This record gives sequence, structure tokens and C-alpha cells, in this order.
Amino acid sequence: MIKVLITGSPRAGTSFLVNLLNTQDNCVFLRDSFVAIFRACPRIKTFTEVLPIKTKNILLFSLKAEMTKFGRNELNNLQSDQFTTLEELFDLAMGLFVNDSTKVFGVKICEEENWIETLLKETNMKIIYLVRDLRDVLLSSANAFADFDKNHYSKKWFQGITEALRIIDPRLLIVRFEDLILTPEKELERLSDFLGIPLVANIKELKDVSGADWVDNSSFHDVEKLFDPTSAYRWKDLLESEIVIFGSFMYRKIMKKLGYDENKLSFFKRLKIRIIRFKELTTGIIHSLLFWRFGRKITRSFKQRRRSTDCLNDDYKKIEDAKSLLAKLQLVVKRPVMTYNDARDVFQTTRTLCATHLETFEEEED
Repeated sequence: MIKVLITGSPRAGTSFLVNLLNTQDNCVFLRDSFVAIFRACPRIKTFTEVLPIKTKNILLFSLKAEMTKFGRNELNNLQSDQFTTLEELFDLAMGLFVNDSTKVFGVKICEEENWIETLLKETNMKIIYLVRDLRDVLLSSANAFADFDKNHYSKKWFQGITEALRIIDPRLLIVRFEDLILTPEKELERLSDFLGIPLVANIKELKDVSGADWVDNSSFHDVEKLFDPTSAYRWKDLLESEIVIFGSFMYRKIMKKLGYDENKLSFFKRLKIRIIRFKELTTGIIHSLLFWRFGRKITRSFKQRRRSTDCLNDDYKKIEDAKSLLAKLQLVVKRPVMTYNDARDVFQTTRTLCATHLETFEEEED
């Protein structure tokens, strides 16, 4: 059985590709599943490392909780003594979703480019990296995410595709979303050769892993058919959009390398973006300096307060010790008959009390 990881930036069309493959025969792909295997323990950087029992328990708990959110209970009976590495856990969990007729099994998780090189070296897994025009990714993200920030999403897009382009391996395939939409027969032929199974483009509706009809998740809600060209190159209808102008200016070289059309900006638009970027950069530097300066003051003030508190606690303890010694001394002195041991206790107690007061006095003098 062939194992596959589908990854890419958010809003790049990865869900569309997953359900397109789920509609084919002998394919099982889970969407946004097994995320815990890759992210629950960030310190794990290898798929073949023998895991301690605590780490295995954390992974299993996170994985079960994640699948429960999707209404899946197939993993409830998994135990930590059934696996020793991440690869064994992945294979074990995968086996609960496939049958004898399954030839390709995979999961789709966005932004897992940091795992690509490790998976290619340590496992026999194949990886499909889906890329989309940055301008369309930003437009779709602006409609889909309340915390949208064009700088953050463009940077993540750049980091992901840069890592994918850096690695040259026959088990890594980079697919453009636009090619999948506009020339599905050609791209499915590439995917068919890559996966080693026949794939057809002549389908009417997409299915999810459960076999139910897949509801389109376009953030624009205007897709009317399966391979609708409307979803490709939306930015060309929004040339004056601030997001499109920003996307056209950022990472132009790598966009050109990927074969995307260039949106030639006027001198004043390029100058405007440079000024905005300069302001953002200088603002970030100023904020960092202010946080550093005030952070030092706060830290110094906290340390001084903590030292003062420690001194007060020490003084309070010495006072309490002195009170207890005086009480003990009074009890001994009030006895009608003093034995040799009683006299020795009085002497030792008095010496300790004097030494305590002398130490406190010397500290105050210093």
C-alpha cells in the first residue's frame, strides 16, 4: 500500500485534491487528520525515533481527542504499548481506515513542509505539495480567516514553497492548483503516474472519505461546477485590490519561477508598497526596542521587590525564632528547682538568642 502526505499552504486547494482522490477507486484520504502525530510533540524531529512512554501517552491522547472532534472513534482502542515510533503509530492508525482493496492511503495536513525531507529519508511515504498563486491564496484567506494578516500568510506561503522547491526527490510531486482546475486530464495523468494507480477526471461529484457528497468550501461561494475556472486566477478581476497589489509585489521571483503571470505595477504603486513595508519594519523595530527597554525595567523592579520580600521573610523568621527561644527560656527559669541539665539549657538558649540578635545587628550595620 502506498502512503501519501498532501500538504501546502492554507486555501491552496488541498481539500479539493483530497476529495478528488477520495472519489477515485482504491483511494482513502483523510482531511486534516493525524495532525497530532506531526505536531503534538514538537521536540520530535524524526519518524523512526524510539519514543518514551510519556511521549507515547501524550501522542495517543492528542490523536484520540483530535479524531473525536470529527466524530471518528476508530482509534479509541489503541494502546501505547502497540507502537514505539511515529511511523508505527501512523501505520497502526492508518490500518483502521483501510481495507484489502485500498491501494493508496493518505492524509492532508497544511503547512507540514518541515517534515518533507525527514519523511522522504526515513519512510517510503510519497508527498504531494499543492501550490496556488499567492494573490489568490491571500484573497481567499482574507475571506476565510478573521485573523487574516497579509504579511503572515504571504511569509508562510513563501517558506512552504521554498522548502518544497529546495528538495529534489522522485517521491515529491509539486502540483499547481490552477493546472488541476484548468487542465484536469493532464494533471490527473501526472498524479496517476506518481501514485501508480489509474485516475479519471470524468466525474460528476466529489466524495469525502465517508462516501458522502462533498460540499464545496470556496470562501467566495461562487463555484458552480467541479472544475470551475472561476476559482483560478481570481486576482485578475481585482487588479486594484490592496491585497492583489501586495501579492504582486512580494516574492515576484519565485512566482515567476512557478510560472505565474506577472502583474506589472506602476512606479508609484511599487513606491507605495515599499513605504508601507518600511513603516511596518521600523514600527516593529521600535516596538521591539520599547519592549526590551521596559522589559528590563520591569525585570529589575521585580528582582528588587523579590529581594526585599526575601529580606522581610528572613527578618520575620528571626523574630519568630527569638520569640520561641525567649518562651523556652522563661519556662526553664520559672522552674522551682533547676537541675544541671536545666542550667545547661538556659546557657545554650541564651547564647543562641544573643548570637541571633548579634547577626541581625551586623546585617543592619552593613
